[in-house]
Amino acid sequence: MNNTNECNITKIKMIKHVPSSDEKSVRVLGVLLDQDLTLVEHIKSLHSKLSRNLYALRQISNLFPTPILKLVYNANFQSHINYCSNILSICTKTLLEPIIKMQKKAIRLVSKVKYNESTVPLFKEHNILPIMEQIEYSSLLAMHDYLTEILSPSFYPTWIRNNHLNGNYSLRNGDDIHIRPHRYEYLKRHPIFNFGNLLNNLNDEIKCIENKNIYSKAIKYRLINAL
Repeated sequence: MNNTNECNITKIKMIKHVPSSDEKSVRVLGVLLDQDLTLVEHIKSLHSKLSRNLYALRQISNLFPTPILKLVYNANFQSHINYCSNILSICTKTLLEPIIKMQKKAIRLVSKVKYNESTVPLFKEHNILPIMEQIEYSSLLAMHDYLTEILSPSFYPTWIRNNHLNGNYSLRNGDDIHIRPHRYEYLKRHPIFNFGNLLNNLNDEIKCIENKNIYSKAIKYRLINAL
């Protein structure tokens, strides 16, 4: 029921497959969701995919120059990291650590450097975002879609600006997203709170960019240079 004031219950379809008690997650558009929304099963699946592709990258690392290896990396490795990466904001750093280490190994192979080489200059050189920065990047792109009303109307009540919350009074931070009070540390990673905080922390020049292509380049430039 994506349409405003939609009431046609005949559009509701029976779910054909519900996980049994032995299954820990259900796949939704390629993302494995568990009942606690920890994404543990999804990270395991992602780790498995990246591990296979890292092995393949290692096998060809001495056969091709860096530009070809970068193409292979982007197609078979980074693409898996990028897919729905904003949802990974709810993961803990500990859960993501194996993926972070694997990405560093991959960028070293692409760059043909030693196994213990610092990866920050390599990410900058190839204009590739590490996974933590990629999560922030895709989260901010999602907020741009929200602010420009590209997302489904069902997302509109999710976030609200301070001005709208206070009867449209003009406030100093009126254009910021209102962050509801919360006591639990893990909620800081939840999209409802995290996405709004990320947007609030952007400088005004970037916030005001309406063109998504220009906005995305500005966000990526900012994240790369902050490494």
